[in-house]
Amino acid sequence: MEQQRILIVEDEVHSAVLLARILQKAGYAADYVSSAEDALMISEEAEYDLFIIDQVLPVMDGLTFLKQVKELHPQILTLIVTAYGSISSAVEALKAGADDYLEKPLVPEKLLHVLRRMFEEKRLKREIDSLRSNLTQQYHFANIIGKHPKMQQIFHLIKSVANLECSVLVCGETGTGKDLVAKAIHFQSRRAQQPFVAINCASVPENLLESELFGFERGAFTGAYRLKKGKLEEAQGGTVFLDEIGDMPISVQGKLLRAIQEKRIERL
Repeated sequence: MEQQRILIVEDEVHSAVLLARILQKAGYAADYVSSAEDALMISEEAEYDLFIIDQVLPVMDGLTFLKQVKELHPQILTLIVTAYGSISSAVEALKAGADDYLEKPLVPEKLLHVLRRMFEEKRLKREIDSLRSNLTQQYHFANIIGKHPKMQQIFHLIKSVANLECSVLVCGETGTGKDLVAKAIHFQSRRAQQPFVAINCASVPENLLESELFGFERGAFTGAYRLKKGKLEEAQGGTVFLDEIGDMPISVQGKLLRAIQEKRIERL
């Protein structure tokens, strides 16, 4: 694994040297500078994964520097540290774009734990973004095979309805690819970064379908030991695909219709 690079921006040289040694011993590549101006200069010449920034710096303070860093290098993680810790200063740092905040004196174990968590969250976010990108490409309507004029009409319809805020009915025989069309609509829409939740209405027992769709509160019935979100709630902001909706019991269809019309749900 490539060694992660950290730049310490600290005007107290002794503290900066000590911190750099702690980080190097933990396996990081660590450099330090004593001013925000030097940090901006060196960040143009070398790539860093994370900045540890003292909030109080000469000339340009840490928060002003932080804002400039986020504008120039939004991918770099930032950790603000200060000897004047308070809730208000922490909120101010986070509002300025800091990824996290620690008070001095820094405890090595706590610092290293925070750094590991920050790098892990960044890795997971990168992985999620990659998966979303792959899904978007995988379910692009151009990836649905078909040159027949009728298929071209379907591609045109997918593109036309993708960004509409409305319910879409996809009709077709079993095995014709209705799920592919539903996913293509979702991943070409403004909702592509939100969940795509599918449920096969024919495969869920009638007595369970309502709770699967709407969820239930703790104690709603025997065995409901905890709150459970339904598929409609899980898909909030995204798309819910109700496969084989024609097999849904009439009693549940009425409740679903009301939820679609009112755009709100009530758990059991």
